[in-house]
Amino acid sequence: MGFPVTASQFAAAAFAFCILPLGPILWSSLFFGLFALSIYCRAIVLFLLLVGYLVWVLVIDADIGWKGSRRSYSVRSWTCWQCLADYFKLEVDLVDKIEPSGRYMVGYHPHGVVSVGAFVAFGTDGAKISSVCPGIDFRLCTLDANFKIPFIRELVAKLGIISSSRQAIACQLRKPSTAVVLVVGGAREALEARPGSKQIHLVTRKGFVREALLAQASLVPCFAFGENEVYETFGSKGVLSKALRYLQQKGVWTYGYSIPLFWGFVPYTPIPGGIQPKAQKIDLVMGKPLPVPDLCKFEDEGKLEIVFKTRLADEVLLSPWGFSGQAAKGDAGLIVVKGTTDPRAAWGVKQLERGMLLTTVDGRDVTATSFASIQDMLQNADAPLTLTFTDGLVTKWHRQYMEELRRIHDSHRCCVQPLIIN
Repeated sequence: MGFPVTASQFAAAAFAFCILPLGPILWSSLFFGLFALSIYCRAIVLFLLLVGYLVWVLVIDADIGWKGSRRSYSVRSWTCWQCLADYFKLEVDLVDKIEPSGRYMVGYHPHGVVSVGAFVAFGTDGAKISSVCPGIDFRLCTLDANFKIPFIRELVAKLGIISSSRQAIACQLRKPSTAVVLVVGGAREALEARPGSKQIHLVTRKGFVREALLAQASLVPCFAFGENEVYETFGSKGVLSKALRYLQQKGVWTYGYSIPLFWGFVPYTPIPGGIQPKAQKIDLVMGKPLPVPDLCKFEDEGKLEIVFKTRLADEVLLSPWGFSGQAAKGDAGLIVVKGTTDPRAAWGVKQLERGMLLTTVDGRDVTATSFASIQDMLQNADAPLTLTFTDGLVTKWHRQYMEELRRIHDSHRCCVQPLIIN
């Protein structure tokens, strides 16, 4: 038993204790411990400083998560990040060149327990991403709650990490030469993280594709081989494991997140059961940028549609327009054109995709009908009408993204079994 003899081992231990996964607990405990101490010892100056800092975090500097304005290249280039990259022997491979003049939405897979590869490769410059993709400002996304954690939030802001909120992503995606990196799988995928797992949750996750489309930014799939092997987690067999998994899933459904139970080994020893991450090699491969799809003739929003694509109640009261109609079923939707004020503000719609093509209107095939003729047909008919439509641009682009992700995974030298996308 002894202390680490290399800087990379020390960097990994410091990362686990001070940043992830124990960082939030450590710094929050330190803050509230100092707060309690200032009250107990009647240290007025310390008390006022802590209260002032709390006001700074919650009020004055509350928007730093989406602004990302304090990014520091010198902080991103600290030697400790390079040591951390060396610990995991992290390498970044590009399938195709990423032009510095573009804008990109990078989807990172898999989530793993704490997304170590995403933090090292994109949250810092430890893996020399600035040399691999020169001229690109990488912005890793994290939970907005991390910008409420005392002290550590200042480091996160300096690294240029932003909130994973829609507002923050939209703001950064519209900046030139920027790549927003989002760990797509989220909490649900984190619970599935275990050595050897090749399952990712992507089929129903389309929000990042929509944001890329709205910002006219290219999609780039990214897969990190070795991410799931950094920590050990409980399997799905056994009564205890199944009960634990049930509680974790309830946490995801109720709160949007849940912490998986995991372990590495005790720092400075080979004893399993601690939180020191394993020195697992991480190979990160980035696919080719998928160009923004062309907009179709029905993309001219504001002329045609309020589309109810999601399944609602049996009867839907469209009070703003004085109509009532059936909810969408399967690929059938409901369209209202009379009395509308803003066709983009659809009543009760959870997902209105750009680029959806009408195929039938009340059973009549309109695929070869001109835009003007369809508009006249809708204006002169009794609303609401039943229509069918093709997949929108989001769905089509999302499908291309999944295909490219599967291709870069299955063709990589580290692949031992095909990728499973759920």
